[in-house]
Amino acid sequence: MKCVEEMAAASRVEVVPEVSVIRKAVMKLRGEYRGKPGWNTEDLVMGYQLLENPAKADVFMGMDGGEDQDEWLRYQLRRERHVL
Repeated sequence: MKCVEEMAAASRVEVVPEVSVIRKAVMKLRGEYRGKPGWNTEDLVMGYQLLENPAKADVFMGMDGGEDQDEWLRYQLRRERHVL
């Protein structure tokens, strides 16, 4: 009986929840833009709202940083502000 219990315990796979792309993108945004010259708290808050969209969060995660990422994010934030 003990052997069966040990086999059953060994066959169980621990499921670790995957961090969502949205959460990863928000963490990346916060890490790269908080306190960055030219970016303020309103930009961050609008960025968090923008990244609630999984497709945009995925695009943001695929960027390596730098000017193209900055420009993409600025463009997206301008569009969000225009809609509001």
